[in-house]
Parts: sequence; C-alpha cells; structure tokens
Amino acid sequence: MKRPTINKRDSRLLGLLMGVVVVATLYFARIVFIPLALALLLSFVLTPPVSFLERIRFPRSVAIFLVIIILVGLTGMIGWKTSRQLVELTDQLPTYKETLQEKINAVKGPGTQSFHRASDTVKELEKEIAADSVPSATALAKRTPPALGSTSSRPMAVEVVSPSNPLEAAQKMLGPVTTAGAIIVFTVFILAGREDLRNRFIRLAGAGRLNIMTQAMDDATQRINRYLFLQLLINSSFGLVIGISLYFIGLPNAALWGLGAAVLRFLPYLGPPLAALLPFVLALAVFPGWHQALLTAGVFAVLELFVGNVIEPLLYGAHLGLSPLAVLVAAVFWTLIWGFPGLVLSTPLTVCLVVIGRYVPGLNFFNVLFGDQPVLSPQAQYYQRLLAGDQSEAKQVLDQFLKEQSLEGLYSSVVIPALALVEQDHLGPVNERADQT
Repeated sequence: MKRPTINKRDSRLLGLLMGVVVVATLYFARIVFIPLALALLLSFVLTPPVSFLERIRFPRSVAIFLVIIILVGLTGMIGWKTSRQLVELTDQLPTYKETLQEKINAVKGPGTQSFHRASDTVKELEKEIAADSVPSATALAKRTPPALGSTSSRPMAVEVVSPSNPLEAAQKMLGPVTTAGAIIVFTVFILAGREDLRNRFIRLAGAGRLNIMTQAMDDATQRINRYLFLQLLINSSFGLVIGISLYFIGLPNAALWGLGAAVLRFLPYLGPPLAALLPFVLALAVFPGWHQALLTAGVFAVLELFVGNVIEPLLYGAHLGLSPLAVLVAAVFWTLIWGFPGLVLSTPLTVCLVVIGRYVPGLNFFNVLFGDQPVLSPQAQYYQRLLAGDQSEAKQVLDQFLKEQSLEGLYSSVVIPALALVEQDHLGPVNERADQT
C-alpha cells in the first residue's frame, strides 16, 4: 500500500501552523517558561564555578549550595547598599527643590508664560459662556413645575468601589519573590542533573543523529558562554567608566549610578537611556548651571555610541553569529511575548535558534534570517545584481572579491560561474517545455 505524500505547499502550511502553536504556547504558558528560561541562562553562568569546585574535590551538592549562597549573598548586599544610598538621596531631595524650580522656569521662558496666560484667558471665557447658559436653563426649570410624585433634583451619580482584596495585594507583593524562588529552584535542579538533562535533550531532539546534536549543543553552549562573559566584561567596564566620570563631575553617589548603569545595560536598547535618566535629573537638581547636566548626558551618550558601534561589533561579531537586524527583531519579539524578561533573554534564545538552524535542515531558515553569514555566493550575488540592472553593486561584488583573490581567481570563481548561471536560467524554460511535450 502506497503511503500518502505531502506536497510542498501542505508542508509549508503545516510548518506555519506549528509555528503559530509554538508562539501561542510560549505566550500563554509564560508563567512557567520565563522562570525556566532564566534558570537555564543562570545555569550557564554558574556551571563554571560549580565545575571548578567539583574539580577540587567538593561534592556536587556542596558546590551548588556554596555557589547559590554566594550569589544570593552578593545580590542581597548590593541591594541593601543600593537601598541605603537611595534613602539618603531621597532625604536630600527637598534641598534641591529651588534649583529644579529655577531650571523649570528657565525652560519655560517668557514665550511659554505668554502662551499660558493666553490659554488661561481662553479658559476664563469658556467659563463665562457656560455661566451665561446655566441661568436660562434654571429659569426654564423654575417656570415648569415638576410633575406629581417627581423631584427636581438631578439623579445622584453612583460609583461602585470594590473592596480591597488582601489576597490580591499579597499576590502582587509576593509575585517577584515567588518568581525568584522558582528561578533558584530550577537552577539548582538543572545544575544537579545537567548531564542527565543534556542526554535526555539529545535523545529527544537527536532522533538518531547524535553527532549533529552534540555539535549543535556544544556550539550553542560555547556561543552563549562567550556572549555572557563578554557582556559581563563590557557592562562592568561601562559602569566603571560611568562611575568614575560622574565622580569627577561631582555628582553625589557616583558609585550607585555606575552600578545602575552596569546592571541596566543588560537590557538591550532600553537599559542605557534608563541608566542615564536619574543621574541627568539629579545633575539638574544639584548644580545651579546647565554645564554638569549636559556633561552627564554627554558622557552616557558618547560612551554608549562608542561601545555599541565599535566595541560590541568587534567582540560579538566573531562569537555570536547574529546580524544586527536579528538582534533588534529578536528584542522586539521576545519583549512582546515575555516582557522585560524576554528582553534580557532575547539574544541567547536567538543564538540557540541560529545554531539549531545551522545543524537541522528543516530549520535552516533561522540561520538564513538571523545569521551573519552570507547566504549567496559571490557568483550568485554578481549574477543577481546584473539581473536587477544594478551595475554599481555588481562592480562592488567584483572589487570586494579582488581584495582577497587574484584576477584569475575572479574569472574562474565569479565571472565564469555567473555565465553558467545565465545558461542554466536560459535553458530552464526550454527543458520544461521539452518535458511537457
């Protein structure tokens, strides 16, 4: 009995349907997937110190316990120190009120004050017009006697106020604590059984292709570890430079703002502006002039432009394998699905998708869409630009090839294969007509 075959169109529709189901599952089950994904990312960070303690004869359970305790202790100490500095800053805010008021009045200027006076005049005229129309309505109501059994007063507006639910308030307060606890529990179990978890994943996804899945997991692990290490190095250096710069500017609590800049920069695109907002406002409040505030904003802007456009492309380009557009699209997509945790996880998750696309033929479109490797050969690029009538870019393809290869290599590897593609496209319709006849 012959098995039914699935044509290419049906397979594409099936793949699209599966993609929609996967995205819907990720969205509606995010309460489970977000702590699990954050725990996986945290396990990547904590695996090296746990492995180091195991190599010096510590049992795995003891090594995991020590690493988790150190992590929680450092996080608590940093949070306590940060909260103390924020409390001190809050106590000092009333002393900066006059300086901020002067800045606000200077920004408004005489033109803005004139505009506000004109707006107030228009509002007063509107009130007078409304006041003139009210007596006529009142007089009409006086001339018309109310019907028997009715009242002339307007119906009273009723506002329904739901009583506060202590359980909902406790749930909102304990939500982040519960999520943090779930992340720690997931991380402990992942670290404790990481070999077993790896083997189960290979058995589930490998389908007999152990070599391919082993290479894919090793590649993804190395790329994510390098990304996390480089990001920690870059963001720590960014925060250190910010803290030193703000200290020389004279801004209070410069170490706090440097630490905040280092932490917030783990949020792609949104982190640096959020980190610069509070120091800029504080500089406006503390200093009488505009020089220190503009200098604070300039330090953040110049340093972020230098790091984002020079340092990160040089360091990330050889280790991530992602195009800049892929990083932006991934950040938007995962933020829409999972919120701020998705923004943090967007790059590691996209790295995993690109690596899977390199080793699994059915998911190769992830590598084509998000990878940084060229998907067209030089001869195909040259021929495609000639088909589009773009002589300038076709010449750029040849010039780029000549920078690395000789003229003979250009003819043998680009020009002649492009002519072969021309012949192939020309003979394609002829062969199809011959097959039909």
